[in-house]
Amino acid sequence: MRFLILFLMAFMLSATPAQADFRGPGTGLPKKIEKAVQAQRAIDDMPCDLTGNIVEKVGKDRYKFRDRSGTVVVRITRHEFRGKDVTPKTRVRLLGRIDDRGTYREVEVKELRILR
Repeated sequence: MRFLILFLMAFMLSATPAQADFRGPGTGLPKKIEKAVQAQRAIDDMPCDLTGNIVEKVGKDRYKFRDRSGTVVVRITRHEFRGKDVTPKTRVRLLGRIDDRGTYREVEVKELRILR
């Protein structure tokens, strides 16, 4: 009987942390950014999965990305292009993270996929 009581107590104590979570401001944030308009207000290091078009080069490794929700600046190095030709008509999927530098925010792209 003691063994059963100890076992149940241990089980209940081990299960409690898995169920605990913060409840308050900011808990409604998306798990990943999927729209340009969300990226403009997202917090640093949030994962991004954007689908749309790269429409303009605005600086070294920086481009304006557009989807149906709006535009956002993305940073794509030559390495990420991997020799792929991309035009404003090319539909792409960009995987990366938000990079918030305080004075500006952009999406740091880790992978560029051309969609058909």
